[in-house]
Amino acid sequence: MFIKKTCSVAVVIISAISLFAVPVHARSLAQVHTNIDGLYDGNFAIVVPAWSETSTAMARISTSGTTVFPSMHVRAINSATRISGTMILEESRNGSWVSAASWAVSATGVLNIERTFSGTSGTTYRTRFAVTVGSERIERTSASVRA
Repeated sequence: MFIKKTCSVAVVIISAISLFAVPVHARSLAQVHTNIDGLYDGNFAIVVPAWSETSTAMARISTSGTTVFPSMHVRAINSATRISGTMILEESRNGSWVSAASWAVSATGVLNIERTFSGTSGTTYRTRFAVTVGSERIERTSASVRA
């Protein structure tokens, strides 16, 4: 009788715990299609770094044929905060990432930048940036794409 009662209590406890379990899925921001201010893609909540002066920082890249479009989006929490730094288009050569082009970037509050680059067919590219948002240093790297 004692074993039967213990097993019943264990089943009830395990069932109660499973009711409160929340699935967590880690995904890179490059894999998630969010609205620019959103941290929710309709299916999963996204865990992101907590900054004190930055609300959003994303590096992106896309291609059309051999044309490469590196882009970035950075939003400061305070719309008067200065954002400045460098966006770098990198290409993969012999297993290493090397700079193919770079652009100085700056704005106040929100920085949305997209550039156009004439790539080489078969070459893999990615966007990387390093900016200062107020007093914070933010670095991000996109997924890679092949031209």
